[in-house]
Amino acid sequence: ARVISHALEELIQKSENVIIMGHLNGDIDSLGSSLGIYRFTKTLEKDAYIINNTNGLALENFVENLKDEGYNDVILDRTQAINMITPNSLLVVVDTHKKSYVEVPELLEKTEKIVVIDHHRKSEDYIENAILTFHEAYASSAAELVTEIIEYATNEVTLEQIEAESLYAGVMMDTKNFTFKTGVRTFEAAAYLRKYGIDIIKVKKWFQSDLESYSVIVDI
Repeated sequence: ARVISHALEELIQKSENVIIMGHLNGDIDSLGSSLGIYRFTKTLEKDAYIINNTNGLALENFVENLKDEGYNDVILDRTQAINMITPNSLLVVVDTHKKSYVEVPELLEKTEKIVVIDHHRKSEDYIENAILTFHEAYASSAAELVTEIIEYATNEVTLEQIEAESLYAGVMMDTKNFTFKTGVRTFEAAAYLRKYGIDIIKVKKWFQSDLESYSVIVDI
């Protein structure tokens, strides 16, 4: 994670801007990870944008909350993303490594500078031309991996409250409230994020329907 973090910093500094893309019908792990990379990039004083072209129903309230908190100009749809990316852009793909499952597949052909951060088991449809890959199937979530990248940054990254809460929610959701696929590093990432004073009730309200399908949320 330390090596990846430092390599990503170098790539960002050499790029014109950073476009962050998750998977189709994005979930909180995808968007939370995107927000983490967004803040990582802004710390290096580079422009960064997040693609949110499609998302599951559970994300609608969260996306609206993001816009209310000033992220409206950060979030791009498909057309805006295609117009924004250049050959010298850095494209960071989070929470998927499948070419056919990203939000805007066309972007994969518009830049040679692609980073992949994912925790799913590798498939045949993987992005072959990534110049940096952080692909760890042991991890609970992409949010866990992004939190590690933030922790090991050379330049100290200070997350906004909503960014920390979205990363925490990503870990929480993908582990079914810390009961599935958790390891020492999962809890270390969660502990790091809790230092920001995570509002568990707010997180629960964002994703009420999903959380009810898993279990009653318990503050750890």
